[in-house]
Amino acid sequence: MNLKEIGFAIIFVGILVGITTTVLKVKDDAYINMIIDRNNGSCFLEDGTCLHAPQTIIPFLAGWLISLTLGVFGAYLVIVSRNRKKEDTPEIVHAKNEETITSISIPKDLNPDETLLFNKVVEAEGTIFQSDLVEKTGFTKVKVTRILDKLEGRGLIERKRRGMTNVVILNHKR
Repeated sequence: MNLKEIGFAIIFVGILVGITTTVLKVKDDAYINMIIDRNNGSCFLEDGTCLHAPQTIIPFLAGWLISLTLGVFGAYLVIVSRNRKKEDTPEIVHAKNEETITSISIPKDLNPDETLLFNKVVEAEGTIFQSDLVEKTGFTKVKVTRILDKLEGRGLIERKRRGMTNVVILNHKR
């Protein structure tokens, strides 16, 4: 769920609390009026308690205060989610690594070749042989090596030597 959806859900709950509070207050008032009618127009009970005492309004006000608070907080979340700029939100690619799914954000300042290579590592679930990258991208070995040097320098990936090739691994510590 994103902030906007959470905000609308909170607003909805606030409306439900307000409606419920109002319905209960209306039913309470109807009950009080019924008792007054049975007591020949008197609002005092046999023990001397007045039915219009402030304790009947306090739950109503508390319910509406909670409803209003939820509505304002929900509206705040909706507004905050709308004010986030689209370009500030990085593209999210899901990668499966060590049997857990994690979200990998792709930096916006990668050039198209770097993005393609990074996506190939992500698509390979976070681990791929460097020779497979050469094969899957169609780039030369030298070009793949240079791009991986840049990605490794930025801390996006790691390379580990395995025999005659390298294993490229997503760096999840960044």
